[in-house]
Amino acid sequence: MRPLELRLRNFRSYFGDETTFSFRDRSLVGIVGPIGSGKSSILDAIAFALYGKTPTVAAATKGLIHQRAAEAAVALRFEVEDEIWEAVRMLRVKGQSQHALYRLESDVDGAEPVERITMEADVNTKIVELLGLEFDAFGRSVLLAQGRFAEFLRARPVERDKVLKGVFGHDRIDAMRETAKRRGAEFAVELEKLAIRVEQLERIATRLEQRREQRKVLDTRVEDLRKLQPKLDDLDEQIAGDERVVDVSTKRRSDLRDLAGRIPDPSVTKELLADASGVADRRAALGVELEAAQRTLAAADADLAEVEASGLAKRVEKAGKRLSVVAALERSVTDAAGRADTLAERVAAHTASVVDARERRDATAKADVAAASELADRVTAFEQSETTLLDLRHANMATTLRAELHDGDTCPVCAQEVDDVPPAGKPSDVLEAEQAADLARSAREVAENQRVKAAANAQGAIESLAALESEAERLGAEHALAVAAVAEAREEVAAGRAGLVTLLGEGDPAALLDGHKTDLERRRTNAELARKTLERVRSEHDAVIRDQQETAKRLTMLRVDLADLAARLDTDVVTGDDSPESLEHALASLREAWTLVTHELETEITAASERIARGRTERSALFAEFGIEGEFAGVLANAVAEAEFLAKGIAEDQAELDSSASLIEQRNTIEAARARYEQIASDLTDSRFVRYLLDDERTRLAALGSEHFERMSSGRYRFSEDGKFEIIDLTAAEAVRKADSLSGGETFLASLALALALAEMVSRTGGRLDAFFLDEGFGSLDPEHLDLAMEGIEALVADGSDRLVVVVSHVPELQARLEDLIVLDRHPATGDTRVMSA
Repeated sequence: MRPLELRLRNFRSYFGDETTFSFRDRSLVGIVGPIGSGKSSILDAIAFALYGKTPTVAAATKGLIHQRAAEAAVALRFEVEDEIWEAVRMLRVKGQSQHALYRLESDVDGAEPVERITMEADVNTKIVELLGLEFDAFGRSVLLAQGRFAEFLRARPVERDKVLKGVFGHDRIDAMRETAKRRGAEFAVELEKLAIRVEQLERIATRLEQRREQRKVLDTRVEDLRKLQPKLDDLDEQIAGDERVVDVSTKRRSDLRDLAGRIPDPSVTKELLADASGVADRRAALGVELEAAQRTLAAADADLAEVEASGLAKRVEKAGKRLSVVAALERSVTDAAGRADTLAERVAAHTASVVDARERRDATAKADVAAASELADRVTAFEQSETTLLDLRHANMATTLRAELHDGDTCPVCAQEVDDVPPAGKPSDVLEAEQAADLARSAREVAENQRVKAAANAQGAIESLAALESEAERLGAEHALAVAAVAEAREEVAAGRAGLVTLLGEGDPAALLDGHKTDLERRRTNAELARKTLERVRSEHDAVIRDQQETAKRLTMLRVDLADLAARLDTDVVTGDDSPESLEHALASLREAWTLVTHELETEITAASERIARGRTERSALFAEFGIEGEFAGVLANAVAEAEFLAKGIAEDQAELDSSASLIEQRNTIEAARARYEQIASDLTDSRFVRYLLDDERTRLAALGSEHFERMSSGRYRFSEDGKFEIIDLTAAEAVRKADSLSGGETFLASLALALALAEMVSRTGGRLDAFFLDEGFGSLDPEHLDLAMEGIEALVADGSDRLVVVVSHVPELQARLEDLIVLDRHPATGDTRVMSA
């Protein structure tokens, strides 16, 4: 497996756009950078692209997604045995991951895939098949990850053998062994089939003889049955003819029995003739009654028509409606008159109230004028008292000021110098003036309140008067309308009564109307009774006619039945007229003829039945003699078909036996091939051929690794020659030490020595390892051993092969010796990887 290109996005510390590392035309590549810059993440990405996990993360792979991203993607293009493959894996924080493996046409951008694998399990299986290594073996031989250099060295022998088998392609021997086992099993199945086939042929030979004997018996039976067939046909024809005779005679006998039930009794005939005579008498009597009812109805209808022609009915109807209207109008006159009287009383009452209201209005107006005059007097008195009080206060202030001023002082009122202060007078009694002013103010306020009340009373009286006058006017108008309505209603009543006189004449309209209604109702009742009587008589007359028709129909049917029965009995019967004697004679002749015909049919049925019984007995005897069960035609057909089937089976069995001549030779050939493949499968087991190969390769690996280990350890250590990879300390009398007794640097040198030796052996034998990845470990070496380790690595890629070795380290001395570098750095703020040089 030779990596060609690695692409990753949002994987571990790589964030943002896709990062690409190309390994084409490169042999020794160093990945350098400070701690935490993403160096080991490149090797993790290679492992994840191939196996779906890394040396440190096996299950929780979503932890490989950058913490600020929702998904991560890794793609590795690599070459295996001249085929270009690309593994692509995508992780998502939410949702399912995607895994794919493509085989490409070539190693160019946009190359079309010629093979696709998209299920995760199928991708993982194909990767193991292509590399020949499972993940653990890959981590012990190809990808020496950080802290895992010594896994191959410290592994159990079985685990080392799995690594060596994959590295040197010995897993193909497993496939060869499985193929040999499968082919041997297939040939064993073929042998089992042949054994079954031989046994089948023996059974076929036995069956062939049995079928031939059966065919002879069947041919004889078919011949006998064909000879018997004409005799059976004659018997079947005779039996069928007699059965037809029995069927026809039986049906005729059944029909005659049905006819017997149709021959009427003589008493029925007499009753029918009596009914015909009675119906005729009733029809004649009802005819007379029908004519009388028609005359009565005609007279009643003429009387009613005369009255209706005079117009009395219409006048009575019109008078009834008008009498109802007049009664309603009279009730309206009474109601209207009562309302008019009530309104007259209310008008009189409101008129008196208006007079009272006018008197109240005049009185309140006078009181308002008096209150206004009183208020004017009180206001004048208050103003005078206020003026007197003000004058007294000014006089007292001047007296006080004169008492305090002296000649030459500045006047506090006018701010001028006073040349000559006038003499001060005697102070006035201001308190008395203030009391007089207070009394005047109180009197004015009382007058103001009285004036407001008087004005309000006057306005209320005016408004009350206006309301009463308005209501009196409205009631007067309403009373006038009521009086007019009474007069109008009385006129309508008078007009209505005049119309009733015109319709009914003079007198009490109600009594006259009742008399006319009674006369009309009597005439109508007479006409209706006459009509119902006519309908009843007509209905009875029609029923008698139907009875007479039904009786005549029954007589006709009786004569028809007698004629039909005579025809069915093949005899002549004369019905004559409808007299009882004639019909009785016809019935007696029919009964005699029926008895004679029935006896003849019974005799014929008995004779035919006896012939049928004899024929069936003879047929049963023949069936028993020849062993026939069921229908003869079916037995014969089955015998012929069975003979034909046996003939076909005999031919097939003979052909099967004829084609079995080469069976023994075929079995010997398959037996030899099965033995060869089983021997190959036995020889290719791990305990034999593969064990031999691995023992030799472990010995050679230990020898070649010892050369590198002794050189890189300055002549101190070698590996044991028995292939167990124990440590031989050359400075301690070749003491044998366990690998876990070495220091960290010594363990790294031992692991590196084995890795270099394994690479050289693969190169010599044409194995599948074309890449090695070394992650750190160099920091534990001193400068001398570091130089020795680098010389071994450089020698590994200087042999002209297309091998790729990737070294990951942050050791400056190691970086100085590597020319082809991938330089990484860490972003100071985010910690994301920055690719400085790819």
